[in-house]
Amino acid sequence: MVTQGITFLSETSDQAAGQTVPHSAKQQRRNRRVGHELSKTGMIASLTVIALTGFRILKPMLPLHPLAGMAFIGFALWHVYQKDHRVVHLKHPAHGKREPVD
Repeated sequence: MVTQGITFLSETSDQAAGQTVPHSAKQQRRNRRVGHELSKTGMIASLTVIALTGFRILKPMLPLHPLAGMAFIGFALWHVYQKDHRVVHLKHPAHGKREPVD
């Protein structure tokens, strides 16, 4: 359950959305890492198609060049989203103690 940018850790499933809420922050980090790796793999594959069709090495696949470009942009945005998605955002006061953001 997410409320105003704070993720509450719960062991129950969210019946309204039909999704299971992760049990711990460790499991959330693992899920985020898997998404991060998938986005990197997609960026590598689409960039490979862009390079090979751009140099006319794969002439039969030439119509895929613009689609691979759009896929690369989508994977790059997903990659950034996975990196910026945090479980709890913390503010850093001057005295060094971390407190959760309300």
